[in-house]
Amino acid sequence: TTIHDPVSIHKVSAKALDNITEAIARGEKITGKQTGWISLDNALGGWNAGDLIVMAARPGMGKTALALSLIYEFGKMGGKGLIISLEMSAEQLAKRYFSLITDIVNWKIRNATLKEHEVTTLCNAVVNSNVDFFVDEEPNATIQQLRAKAKIHKARHGLDLLVIDYIQLMKGTKPNREQEIAEISRNLKLLAKELNITVIVLAQLSRKPEERAEKRPMLSDIRESGSIEQDADVVLFPFRPAKYEQEQPEIENAELIIAKNRHGECKIIPTTYIRSEEHTSELQSRQYLVCRLL
Repeated sequence: TTIHDPVSIHKVSAKALDNITEAIARGEKITGKQTGWISLDNALGGWNAGDLIVMAARPGMGKTALALSLIYEFGKMGGKGLIISLEMSAEQLAKRYFSLITDIVNWKIRNATLKEHEVTTLCNAVVNSNVDFFVDEEPNATIQQLRAKAKIHKARHGLDLLVIDYIQLMKGTKPNREQEIAEISRNLKLLAKELNITVIVLAQLSRKPEERAEKRPMLSDIRESGSIEQDADVVLFPFRPAKYEQEQPEIENAELIIAKNRHGECKIIPTTYIRSEEHTSELQSRQYLVCRLL
């Protein structure tokens, strides 16, 4: 590892001021790279290099769907992305991606029950898409292997945004799980700084929200949360209040909760969840896209 010498505050200030004035001169209002979502750009200042962003939720709230949506929208803005999936295969992610770019509900794509015009729509969407990002399926990765993968990928293809799905499936070297998660989250933060990229890591929440009257998640709900919460620059909670109600409408008001934000205020971004007409517990890939229009 490289040991950096201390730098004068005058030098650091001059560089930071240059970056701000250059951004203003270019007409930019954000400090990082555009996310493709106006609401997130306003709240976070874009995807900032060196940031570790944790996106955590209970199962079925939409972590993977939202992550795909974020990396897709970032690709539209010309950003270079890589998603490493420890849970889903590349083919499963591709089927979610098809739903994202076509508006065809996921269960139809997954069960191959598409009508002829839907097959045509899907083929056209795939052939004509100019958005590119990379997918890597790695079910048994250690934190060291993931760091090596990211470094090699950046050298070969360039990299601005790394998405990892999800942290509790990663392996470290420490004897107990709490120390292992602390090692993993610290290494992800160091990786973001070392490669000068944004790292988004997905995480599972504990069952605690389901045991409370107020179901909205809190930072303490992140499983093995101490180190994850501490190392994260931003913590996002996708949340669907209707998931806890008996009657679940086809179109739900959902939320993207910014629970920790080193760059500004914590707030709730309103989003929309669109349910499919079958397999009603299935989360559709497009449910949060309305967020970028707000």
